[in-house]
Amino acid sequence: MTRKALLLATLALSLHCSKGSSGKAPPAQAAPPAAKEAAAETPPPAEPEPAAEEPKLEITEGRVTRYVAYMTDWIPAQRAIQQQYGTDFARIDKEKGLKQTGDALGSIQKAQKAADEAERTSLAKAGLSKEEVAAVGPAVGEVITARLIYGQQEGGMKAMVKQMQDAVAKLPADQRADAEKQVAEMTKGLDDLKTAKEARQKYGDPAVDAILKHEVELTALWKQSMGAK
Repeated sequence: MTRKALLLATLALSLHCSKGSSGKAPPAQAAPPAAKEAAAETPPPAEPEPAAEEPKLEITEGRVTRYVAYMTDWIPAQRAIQQQYGTDFARIDKEKGLKQTGDALGSIQKAQKAADEAERTSLAKAGLSKEEVAAVGPAVGEVITARLIYGQQEGGMKAMVKQMQDAVAKLPADQRADAEKQVAEMTKGLDDLKTAKEARQKYGDPAVDAILKHEVELTALWKQSMGAK
C-alpha cells in the first residue's frame, strides 16, 4: 500500500469511528451486590520488594597492587593518544577549519576508539576488571589527596600550633580554655589528614592500609593523572 493510500484508509477509518460514536453512550449498568462485596474483600496487590544491593567489592592489597600496574600502563597510553589526536585536530583546523568539516568528528571517534582499546589492553595486562577499577580508584583518590594535603600543610600547621601553645601558656588560667580548644581542633584536623580518617570511615582500615602500602607509587601516578610533574 502506498503512503497516499494508507493515509486515505486512515482518514476513512477515523471518519467511520467518529460516526459510530456520535450517538450517546448507553448508561452504565450497576455492578451486582455480589460483585461489589467481592471487590471490597479483595486485598490490594502487594508492593514489589526492593531489589537487593549488589555487594561492594572489597579493596584488598592484591587489587591495589594490580591497580598500580594498570595505572602504570594506562596513563602513558592515554597521553600518547591525546598527543596524536591533538596533532590531528590542529592539522584539520589549520587546513579546513573544524566547523567546516566532518573530519574533526571522525578524528574524535577514532581517539575514543583508541582510548577504549588502550584501556582494555591495560586492564588485561594487570588482570583487573572495570568493576575493580571503579571500586579501588575512588578510595585511592581520597587517601592520596588527604596525604598530599597533609604533606603540604604539615610544616606550617605544626609551627602554628607550636606558636599557639606558647601563647596559651602565657595566658591566665581562666582564659586558656577557649585557646586550648582551638589548638586541640587544629591538631586533630592535621592528624585526621595524616591518617586519612574520612577514607577509613568510608572504606575501612584494611582498605586504607592496603593503599598506604603503595603510597609512593600511587602518589606519583596520581600526580601524572592530574597532569602534574
